[in-house]
This record gives sequence, C-alpha cells and structure tokens, in this order.
Amino acid sequence: MFQDVLTPYYMEEVLFSLPELEVSNEDGVSILFYLQKIFPDEWNNFLERVKCLNEEELRGSDELEEQLRLWASYRGQTLTRTVRGMMYYRKALELQHFLI
Repeated sequence: MFQDVLTPYYMEEVLFSLPELEVSNEDGVSILFYLQKIFPDEWNNFLERVKCLNEEELRGSDELEEQLRLWASYRGQTLTRTVRGMMYYRKALELQHFLI
C-alpha cells in the first residue's frame, strides 16, 4: 500500500517557539495561556506526564521546553499539527488494509 500526501506550505508556523507562546496579543493573552484555558484537562495531563507541578518547572530543562512547544503546537494551527494528523491518517489506513 502506497500513499503520497502533499501539504501546501508557505509561511505557516511549523513549531511554536517559546517567545511566540509567551508574547501577549492585543487582548493581553498569550498563545500558551489561551491553550491552557481551552484545554485544561490536557494541560493538567501534560504536567502530570512530564512530572511537573507547574509551568515554571518546565523552564528548567531544554527537553521539557521542547515538550511544551510540541504540546502547544499540536493544539495550535501549525504545520506540526497537520503532519501529525496525516501520520494518524496513515496508521488508520494501514489498520483498515490489515482488517480487509
């Protein structure tokens, strides 16, 4: 089974940077704050998974900062989210092919 996918890409964000997550928009709300508020359960699950009690603990490690960037990018409108979705689609097609 072969599958090719082309994703148009011009100037879209691939992965949020930490400064992008922290800068406030004209309403005084950062992307990270917004995502934490619309996905509170997922945010708490993320903190539990990385064994941190709060956001400040994430800042102490490059690896945890990368995990934070990925968490936000998977929930924002970034190319990372699109690619991840296409990979899930691929796995679903492989499973369907296996079941047939």
